[in-house]
Amino acid sequence: ADGAVTAQAGGTPLSALNTDAAYIRLLQFSGNAATAFDKAMGIFREEGKKNLVLDMRGNGGGSLDVMQEISKYFCKNTTEKKPVAVVADYGEKKTEFRAAGNVYGEYFSADSRICVLADGNSASATECLMGLMLSYGAIEYGDICLTERGGEAKTYGKGIMQTSYLVDVFEKDAVRLTTAKIFWPNGNCIHGRGIIAADGTKTVAESYDGDSELIAAITALYP
Repeated sequence: ADGAVTAQAGGTPLSALNTDAAYIRLLQFSGNAATAFDKAMGIFREEGKKNLVLDMRGNGGGSLDVMQEISKYFCKNTTEKKPVAVVADYGEKKTEFRAAGNVYGEYFSADSRICVLADGNSASATECLMGLMLSYGAIEYGDICLTERGGEAKTYGKGIMQTSYLVDVFEKDAVRLTTAKIFWPNGNCIHGRGIIAADGTKTVAESYDGDSELIAAITALYP
């Protein structure tokens, strides 16, 4: 465990995973998350793992800079530093955010499988990372398992950027204005929609027992 990232290769509650698979939980895109993820992927490679379960349930997002660093592992079918998000402001100006590198082929092979766990609290940079993985073929919708929250299986659906403006220096009052929309590399903007079960994802019911919820998700992906 290292702050924003936890990693495991097996054991309870991960006995449903085969010996070729590893499990990484990514809790946030801030602080030391990129460095911690690098360490976890280093272990993944050292132990000769082939498949990955990336758990981003409850990850509300964070810094696009951190997401750009982590995205270097998931830009399949290319050797370039590919765009991982496109931000368009309301003046139609577009800004590309590119992956910090491209090391997919150093960690995954042609028969590797990456799966993602998410829920209604998976938002913003988390949805961007899932979007670039879908855009570049690292995953398909069937490789995503959504946990129901409040009876609904979906991600949060945040595809905008907001800017805070101070309106009263003395009272420190501020307003937040939506200043841009975020698009996946394939052109999708999931704001207000999210990734939903109808896209073809797997789904599992919410459980107050976290281990049972995780086992159910892994079993849904690896029946």
